[in-house]
Amino acid sequence: MKPPPPPAKTILLLAPLDVEAGRGILRGVRDYARAQAAAWEFRVWYPHFPVAALRRAGRPDGVIAHLHRPDWVTAVKSLNRPVVNVSNVIGDAIPWPRVGSDEAQIGQAAAVHFLERGFRNFAFLGYAAFAHSRLREQAFRRHVTAAGYVCASFAEPLQKDANRGGWALDARVHAWLRALPKPVAVFTPSAIRGFELLEACRHEGLRVPHEVAVLGVDNDEVICELATPPLSAIRTANERIGFEAAALLARLLAGRRPPRRPVLVPPGEVVVRQSTDVLAVQDPALEKALRFIRDQLHRSLGVAELARAAAVSRRVLERKFRAVVGQSPLREIHRLRLDRAARLLAETALPVAEIAERCGFTTLQMLESTFRRERGLTPREYRRRHVDAAGKNTEETGKKESTLRTRAF
Repeated sequence: MKPPPPPAKTILLLAPLDVEAGRGILRGVRDYARAQAAAWEFRVWYPHFPVAALRRAGRPDGVIAHLHRPDWVTAVKSLNRPVVNVSNVIGDAIPWPRVGSDEAQIGQAAAVHFLERGFRNFAFLGYAAFAHSRLREQAFRRHVTAAGYVCASFAEPLQKDANRGGWALDARVHAWLRALPKPVAVFTPSAIRGFELLEACRHEGLRVPHEVAVLGVDNDEVICELATPPLSAIRTANERIGFEAAALLARLLAGRRPPRRPVLVPPGEVVVRQSTDVLAVQDPALEKALRFIRDQLHRSLGVAELARAAAVSRRVLERKFRAVVGQSPLREIHRLRLDRAARLLAETALPVAEIAERCGFTTLQMLESTFRRERGLTPREYRRRHVDAAGKNTEETGKKESTLRTRAF
């Protein structure tokens, strides 16, 4: 006679369900439990519940929490249970291991996105009190500065506007926005902040994206698509964050020690919408050439064809590229081709040979030799370093179903 299975463990989940990031994290936790056939019973704590409800609900076996409020931290601490934090709002002063986005890579992705579009004026609008905002700004500023430019910034405290009944941008932000040199590329640390900035641009009569281009983070499709114009945003790997957080909690429940450093998950691609869909180049011929490169990057391109598309001579085009872009047309084509291949390797499961074809490399061997020379890795080694191991495990074992019960309290 087989011994009875061990009782299910109760896992408390605290996440902001009103935004896509919170829901994505919960989907990742669910995927881990299914993939591992974990006997986990979930309790979901909704954001509008009073904190006192945590104490009345009994003590769970473990907690995965988006700890972005001090009162949540205090309440969770009173439970005296293993905890994994999935928020970087307060920072790493919280006494539990954290799984979250790699803020440095997010800032870098924003800088690359704007630099590729030819911007020379940069700004950041963030939150003064939020750790993730400060870190994203630092990385963004670092890469913009390395490219030879400066970055203006405004870190606004949260203030509630009773007249609007919601979160409003400080009047000082409007003055700061008007004073920025145009055209300007503005990076914001969230989709909500980007949405608010677009409203401010509309109020000030500033054209988006031609005068002000706006990029946010956490590609919440509802918020981004409701913005006017629709907001471009960096996709964060929320499902992977949830998966890795659940895997870490399982290790803690098994008595293993927590990691010494946060578990950082790289972001996904920039989802380009109208708010940044522009090339900030004043020269019409150069703009035509750069747009032609992006549209035709999947095939072999030569400078003569590029010059015909821009309606200028090859010599003139070469001079324009060196003066504005800082390198030759062929070198820019090469850079964009390699960047696209790197994104496809990190973010898709496409065969390497197909990626080579999509990025205009004539052979797989050409992609491999170029990648090794430029990145110091083969394409497959690069993919292994960036692969979503959690997602792969889910795909391979996702057919396993655990006995999961979920309830709110």
